[in-house]
Amino acid sequence: MFESEDILERREDFVREMGARITLLRQGKGWTRGELAQRLEVTRERLGTWERGDNAPPPEGMADLARVLGVSLDELMTGHAPEGRLLTPEECQRIMKHLNNELFRVLRLLTDLEGGDAPQGAWR
Repeated sequence: MFESEDILERREDFVREMGARITLLRQGKGWTRGELAQRLEVTRERLGTWERGDNAPPPEGMADLARVLGVSLDELMTGHAPEGRLLTPEECQRIMKHLNNELFRVLRLLTDLEGGDAPQGAWR
């Protein structure tokens, strides 16, 4: 394989992988393709080409895409968050909901084991 073919193949892999990340990040926010496209002020079709890995977003649009999706450019491009990255409000909300559900399970288990009543207001 010629060196230029190898470079093209790596570029295609990169664009495909980034497209998959865009899709996962969008779905993680619970947005449709149309909703993300509207936030980015691009057409749904253009966003579709990015998500399928047919094309990469233009360099000038990468920062907007990362900002709207709530990730760093590093994470958007490589899939790896830099150390010390702050959580987005949506991530915090999801984590808090999970922790609340787990706390509820533990309180219920403890109450059942002790044969007593749950603390006032322990669950809703």
